[in-house]
Amino acid sequence: MSAWRISGVKGYGHFNRISNVFTHRICDPMGQYSLQSPALTVIARLSIHHTDFNDILVAGLRRNFRKCCQNIVAVALETPSELAALACAAFRDLVWEDQSYAAREMGADLKYESVELGHLAYEIFLFRKNKAYKKLAKKPKDIVGAKQDYAQSLTNLSVALSRIGRNVEAVGCAKEALEVLQPLVKNNIDDTFQAIYASVLGNYSTRLNAVGRNEEALSFVQQAVAIHKRLADKDSGRFEPGYATSLNNYANRLSDTGQSAEALGFAQQAVTIYKQLADKDPGSFEPGYATSLSNYANSLGEIGQYAEAQDFAQQAVAIRKRLAEKNPDRFEPDYADSLNNYANSLGEIGQYAEAQSVAQQALAIHKRLVEKNPDRFEPDYAMSLNNYAIRLSEAGQYAEAQGSAQQAAAIYERLAVKTPARYEFDAYNSYFNVRFLHWLEEIQPVNGGWAEPLPPLPSEIAAHQQAELRFYAAVLQACLAVSPKQRREGVQQALTVWQALAPAQQNPALEYYLCAWGWLNHHEPTALTEPAGAELWRRFYQQRQGRLPHWLHTVAERLNFTWPDEAA
Repeated sequence: MSAWRISGVKGYGHFNRISNVFTHRICDPMGQYSLQSPALTVIARLSIHHTDFNDILVAGLRRNFRKCCQNIVAVALETPSELAALACAAFRDLVWEDQSYAAREMGADLKYESVELGHLAYEIFLFRKNKAYKKLAKKPKDIVGAKQDYAQSLTNLSVALSRIGRNVEAVGCAKEALEVLQPLVKNNIDDTFQAIYASVLGNYSTRLNAVGRNEEALSFVQQAVAIHKRLADKDSGRFEPGYATSLNNYANRLSDTGQSAEALGFAQQAVTIYKQLADKDPGSFEPGYATSLSNYANSLGEIGQYAEAQDFAQQAVAIRKRLAEKNPDRFEPDYADSLNNYANSLGEIGQYAEAQSVAQQALAIHKRLVEKNPDRFEPDYAMSLNNYAIRLSEAGQYAEAQGSAQQAAAIYERLAVKTPARYEFDAYNSYFNVRFLHWLEEIQPVNGGWAEPLPPLPSEIAAHQQAELRFYAAVLQACLAVSPKQRREGVQQALTVWQALAPAQQNPALEYYLCAWGWLNHHEPTALTEPAGAELWRRFYQQRQGRLPHWLHTVAERLNFTWPDEAA
């Protein structure tokens, strides 16, 4: 391939001849050439350095899409480029038969969330939806089966849309899937159909939750639980796993609406079911059992049972560690997630050194995974970097924490360029983390740098997420303020925005809320308009047995206030 140098491309006609040679070799039906992936790799690189030739590349891919569609997936993942975008354009222009072939051949390769392939996956699942609709429109004899297929295609499309951040459209697709099946429910007592309908209800709940419509999401997952319970009572061997999964989802939606005590019982039921299943068939059900344990640990933590939460999180870690040792390719990602969850539970009870060690293990796994498959694991690696930064800040290691947060911010910024609707929130939130850690580390501002205004929120961020970011921005602005008046305005704005956040948004932001509350409680206690802050502080202090994260001490010192129990 050394003969095909990018620097040798001098003109349109010359490049067109090169493109034809490439596509001929990629797609040679006689198997004469073996340069399919290498040639695609060169085209991928050309798509970056010579964007003015992209129309030619799209045309070449379109002519030969059948022969190279599976290689496109592999090369797009291996070579950062615009190849996936070119493939999207080529796929849209294919004749129906070629689209059908490509959708069938490529579908299995698009089952994981992917930055590079997210938009291509959307095109594939959009075609499958249209194909299912076309079949339904012909009114086949098996109309129920055709409607089930169409509903499933809408469900799959809603997932694909959510993976590229188009959550409002995903809600629409999930709702349409539900509406397709609803008229059939009363007259169809077939267990398989009822299970499909329950899964469609669950998917609609998940999509509603993603756009902040938590009360509606709770209602629909509650319906799914009722169906799954009825099916499990009839045939436990067949339907209990679905029932347990539905219970976990219901517990999560209850927590999202602030009903943590009610959520605990349903999460516990899921653990009980999965334990019984795992005892009978560990190979099939231990992964689900570990997930239920993690979910139950989260529910326990939300109602203040932190020691119990730590125990169940640790059990999940032990199971996933054993699974990862047997099959690392399949289970290491879940093991890393369990480690991060366990680190969080340790931090919640003030065991910061232990939490940092566990988070470091998770980070090491995610680093190894991202080196093998950056497209699939970069978002998880960025999340793990941010989590490790939190653990470092709890120990007062601000420089190291800032370095970890900066790496996460760089990844999210790059991901947001590819898929802004999906990653702008994470990119902006990471920017806040870096600015805040910089403020914690720096004793004095450099050239008035603390007064630098925060950038405006990107329009791609959903409204309910913008509220969350406005809260963080207000807290940060209060810390960066150079005058008492600016600090007071920032604190008051933070407390006002806090009241409008959903419980699921308030929980991870509690420590920042306490910073705003603590400053106002010390300097202007009469300005506090709601009494909840004192109780939230008391619980927070007691669950950590008085061992506050180091960064909270730094905030109090820098903003010249003392925490209530310390002042006593």
